[in-house]
Amino acid sequence: MPRYAPNRRSSSNAALATTRFHGAAALVYTYCFVSSCSTDPPPPPPQRVHTAAPTAAAVDRVDPNEVLEGTEKAFGFPLPHKFVVEHRFKDAVQARGEVPFERLVAYVRSRVIATSVETGPTTATFKNATLKDNPTLNLDIHIWMWGGEGLGISVRDVTRLPAKDIVKPTDPWDQPGFDPKDRKVDPKRFE
Repeated sequence: MPRYAPNRRSSSNAALATTRFHGAAALVYTYCFVSSCSTDPPPPPPQRVHTAAPTAAAVDRVDPNEVLEGTEKAFGFPLPHKFVVEHRFKDAVQARGEVPFERLVAYVRSRVIATSVETGPTTATFKNATLKDNPTLNLDIHIWMWGGEGLGISVRDVTRLPAKDIVKPTDPWDQPGFDPKDRKVDPKRFE
């Protein structure tokens, strides 16, 4: 044997160790591959259980500056809460109550569409106002200070009734020879 020849026994040990390493690696790789390809779906994440905290009764969230509707109505217009009707006529309703002036004006503006609005420091007038809920009615709404005790509101119905067809083209007095009382005119009278 040559002096510098590699040792057969040492090279066979290295080859054996390399083969064992590759075999173990292949076995681990195969195990990982097989376990990742399983047909079972992954388990679902745990569900949270929501427990509602005990709540008090529902809280009313009305703006403290808002004027509320009352039960009284004037020609379909809802009068504000705590307004007392002083006078009720065939074509007008007057009421009074204690609400700040600006809030009452805002209350009326939110419920009507007016052709003309005149406001001053102590009075406001809504001319030819129609209700947003009922546009067939025309109302004049007037708000004024009531002697330092609150406000007054007057709602007047100014709706015009449809005109009746009083004069018809077939009326006899509209034709020659008749007077306005439908009498035949004597032609000799005009001579």
